[in-house]
Amino acid sequence: GQLQFRTLKAALRHEQTSREHARHVSERNWWRQCDESGWDASEYPSLTSEGLQQWEMHTHVDHVFDLVPFWQRAVDAAERGQVLRLEEFLEKMEGGGGWRTANEVLGMLGEGRLAASADGEDGLSVEAASDGTKSSSGGWKKGWAVEHGRQVRPRSEHVHWDEEVVASGEDVQRFVESVARQTAVNEERRQQMHRFFEMSTEEKIQKIQETIHFLRNHR
Repeated sequence: GQLQFRTLKAALRHEQTSREHARHVSERNWWRQCDESGWDASEYPSLTSEGLQQWEMHTHVDHVFDLVPFWQRAVDAAERGQVLRLEEFLEKMEGGGGWRTANEVLGMLGEGRLAASADGEDGLSVEAASDGTKSSSGGWKKGWAVEHGRQVRPRSEHVHWDEEVVASGEDVQRFVESVARQTAVNEERRQQMHRFFEMSTEEKIQKIQETIHFLRNHR
């Protein structure tokens, strides 16, 4: 309990000689010196070249699983002579205060559950590759699965790989190997898949656009 001293001199002597008192003082001073300014700090990178590159790498690895469905739909659209706009897709993905999940991506891409926008129209706009004109989203009110009476391959016909978390370089390599095995690709194609995953986000987008252009001109 609390110590009682008959005189001030006895109390001062206790403060100067008591190990227990010294320990309490040390603990109190430690808490006072604790810097709490960084406890609630946001995890944003420093505005340096190295910091931004590290942030871009983590962002790419964390969200590559979410971008794959869009790339699949972009290839399907290219077979119809249309081009899906990645910029508009990313705006929808990042809308509402944060990146959506892979399941929400699939919903946006046309599992028959397109969310209505503020002006009452549905879905993402599509640029018709044949004449360069832009088709409004009104033609897609039934989702991305149907366009002009032609049905896109359902998701069940696409390859279903394990939804493992891609969190490191080693996990990315295992992910690529898993997809390669399930799609039964040859060695050359497997190496191409590895090279694709090692590309930066900008290089991937460029490669996808080249593939879409090739499919459009050779359909």
